[in-house]
Amino acid sequence: MNYKLLCILFLSGCALVPGSYKVAFDAVSNSFRKPDNSLLEEYSRNLEYSNILVTTNNSSSVLVLETSINNINTYVSRDGIRLKFDGIKLIESSGLLNDIMITNFNYEKFLSRVQTNYYVSQSNPKLSFEEANISYQFNGESFILEETVYFSEIHLTYKNLYFLNSAGTIFRSIQHVSPKSSLDIQFFN
Repeated sequence: MNYKLLCILFLSGCALVPGSYKVAFDAVSNSFRKPDNSLLEEYSRNLEYSNILVTTNNSSSVLVLETSINNINTYVSRDGIRLKFDGIKLIESSGLLNDIMITNFNYEKFLSRVQTNYYVSQSNPKLSFEEANISYQFNGESFILEETVYFSEIHLTYKNLYFLNSAGTIFRSIQHVSPKSSLDIQFFN
């Protein structure tokens, strides 16, 4: 068979595909890409009150400060998701697919990067207050603090990242709520 003829038939058949197919294909393709948060970032920067921008699984949401008591800050989204932080360390979530609760976290040890431990409970996969050994490493060149979380009982390790500006303030973090799911969090105000 003549391959040139086959190619011509194939290409002419592609020209008959309706334009709506391309629109649908582009919409599906875009849903697998990381979202463009530039408008949400600008919106968050211009809010008059403390807020965070959280990105996970190709979606983003702005959460505003609901309460702040003794350096424990609780942020809430419009759809009821709550994230609780000790300083900038996520210690509890509710309303996510994978919720987390951390107890025995010591913010002073976090700031001084002292090796420590705390207890972690997760909803998916189920983990009930497993002891986590924590170590820290700071890269002064890129201003990134790396927190290594190791569960010796189940031989699982993951890393949380904290991004600092030149003044030493953490403005962004990537923190796990389960071994395979993390939140990219930007702090504003």
